[in-house]
Parts: sequence; structure tokens; C-alpha cells
Amino acid sequence: MVKNSKLNILYISSVCADELYKELEKNVKAPMQYSIQKFHNSIITGLDKSENVKIDALCGLPINRKNIKKIMFKKITVKNKNVKYVHMRFINLPIVKQISICMGMVCGLIKWNKQNKENKNKIIIFDASYITITPVLVFISKILKIKKVAIVADIYGYMSDKIKERKGGTLQNILAKICQYCWNNYDGYILLTEQMNKIVNPKSKPYIIMEGIADKIDITENVKKENYVMYAGSLFDRFGIKELVDGFDMLEDKSLKLYIYGAGETVEYIKKKESQNASIQYKGTKTNNEILLAERKAKLLINPRPTNNEFTKYSFPSKTIEYMLSGTPVLTTRLDGIPSEYNDYLYFIDDESAIGIKNSIENIMKNESNDDLNKKGRGARKFICDNKNSEVQGKRINKFIKSILKEEENYDCK
Repeated sequence: MVKNSKLNILYISSVCADELYKELEKNVKAPMQYSIQKFHNSIITGLDKSENVKIDALCGLPINRKNIKKIMFKKITVKNKNVKYVHMRFINLPIVKQISICMGMVCGLIKWNKQNKENKNKIIIFDASYITITPVLVFISKILKIKKVAIVADIYGYMSDKIKERKGGTLQNILAKICQYCWNNYDGYILLTEQMNKIVNPKSKPYIIMEGIADKIDITENVKKENYVMYAGSLFDRFGIKELVDGFDMLEDKSLKLYIYGAGETVEYIKKKESQNASIQYKGTKTNNEILLAERKAKLLINPRPTNNEFTKYSFPSKTIEYMLSGTPVLTTRLDGIPSEYNDYLYFIDDESAIGIKNSIENIMKNESNDDLNKKGRGARKFICDNKNSEVQGKRINKFIKSILKEEENYDCK
């Protein structure tokens, strides 16, 4: 590695510059996946805070024909401090979109490599979940002998909602083989959980665990608390939503409300319960800012996701950090992907049945004073702010990247 030369990072993902995302959000007909946008842009923000770093981001806009009908999208470049976002031009039609974005990114990668030809201090960071684009770019970067790091936040075969909903296994097998090819050719990995390493890192290459990242701009002043428990996220049976609704339906205290935000197959079931119990209220889908405000006003935030599903070993729900950052106490199941350092800052559901969830909520409400709840929430927020903010995580990733460029085999993944 060339001493004192600027670290040049090419960041490849489906996210876009925040200001462009906000413009898109005004025009889409269906919600976009803000958690992915927030996760990767927080990483970029953290890396940007490191000294002597230049970041070029090649981006495919996080939209499709279902949420926006516009066909032709031009190339858009946005400069933000030391980061240059280049959003590919594309035709917004199935398959054609992926091909046009991929061709644009291939050209962008080759151009970036030529511009940094004399600089050995360069690396590509891939969003490994961007499976429609990454295989071609991984292949080209391998030919060009450029070091590559994968951020693995999703494992196909365990976590993809669309694949899980299909009965056939052909598509799943194809995607698994494509993913395996990519995983085998990265030089390092940034993983959400330790358990992921056995799946994506068969050659025991360097890796670090980074279960999440928080941006301090999300932290705002206290608001007046209201008497409701809240869940926000995907509404699927396998995420324990029915058990949550059924458990809450059993509560004796009818003054306590349950607010549910999101979309998915369980919505009709929730609406049926809502018609029978006024304490249960389905709030639909809202903007990210509206969700964040509702989280701050809640008395308790809950994640009922069952721990008996295999995919929970390979996931750290992004909502956990978002919940904790709100300053509202969090009640969650003991997911395998949650590190032990979080234990002091969370309430846990040990019996994941409807009755168990009901008992967990009642125990907290009966045994914890408002001061206790506020203390728990503030402690969780401080833990996230101090240890998981974008600057801290950005420094960790920067250090890890430099170890990859130096080819340090025994990097401390902690």
C-alpha cells in the first residue's frame, strides 16, 4: 500500500444520495425499503468522516415499475462532501432495468480503475445483497485485480421474502450458486452476525462483525409519551405478528393500545382483530419520519420475531437499533443475531407464544415504573450513540479495509 496516499473507495449498491431519495419518496406509489437506504448511507457517512478518504458510489435507484411508472431515468451525479454519487441511467422495465444499470456500472468501474491506476490504495465495497448486479462486477474486478469487500446484510435461501414465498426451489438454487460464486471471490467481509461467517466465508478470509449502524442525526429531543405499545416493520406470519396481536388481545388493561405499522400478508388478520378490540389499531404504512416520531412517543416498542426459524441466526433486525435509538424501551425475543452486549439494554420475551407475549407485556407494565422505563430507554439510546454511531463504525471499517490492502491474514474481527 502506498504510504500517505488517499484511500479510494468504490461503493456499489442500490441506494442513492439522501436528497434524491427524498424526492423519489414523494412520487412512489408503494413504500421503498428505507432500512437498506439508511444502513448503507450511514456506512458511507461514517467512512466519509475518516481522514484522507475519497468515495465514489455507483448507485442503482431503489425503485421498480410497481412503485413508480416513469420509464426513462437519466444519469444523475450528486456530490456530497468527499462522496460522489453516480446514479446510473436505466430503462424502468423488468430485466431491462437490471441490464442497463449493470452496463452503466461496468463502465463506471472501469473508468474509476483507470483514474486510480497508479494508486494501489484502492478497494471496492459491494452490497452483496445487490445480486442482480454484483456477479458481473465481481468478475470484472477480479480480472482487474482490485481488492473487494462485501457487506453481507442478507443471505439468500434464508432471508429473501420473495424466495420464501415461492414453492419451487429452482430460482433459489440459481441465486444460491450465484451468491456462492461472489462470496468465494471477495477478499474480506463485513457481516451482521458471527453465524454468517460459516455460510459466506468458506475460505476463512478476514471479516468483522457489524450488526448495525446509527446516525446521530436521528437523535432528537424528548417528546411526551403516550399509552401505547408499538410494532413497525414487515407484517408476515413468520415474524410472530399473529402471536403479538393475539397476546395483546388477552390483556386485561384495555387502556393500553397496540399500534401496528407496515404491510404484508398478516394485515387482514390484524384488521379483523382491530374490529373486535379497539385497543388494537392498524396504522398502515407511513414515511420514515412519521414512524420515528411514533416510536419516540410509544411507551414500549416490541419485536416478536420467533427464534426457531433458521434465518434468525443470520440476521440482526435493523429495527432493533432504530428502536433503541428512539429512547423508548424495547421488548424483543432472544434472537441469535443479537450480541450479548445488548442484553442490559433490552427487555426479553422468553415464551414466544401469544400467552407468553401477553405475560411479558403485563410484567413490564406492572413491575416497571415510568421512571424505570425511561431509564431503560435512555440507557439503550446512549449505548447505541456511544458504540454504534456512524463515525465509530466508519473507523472500524476503515481500519479493516487497510488491513485487507496490507494483506493481514490474522485481523482481529472484534
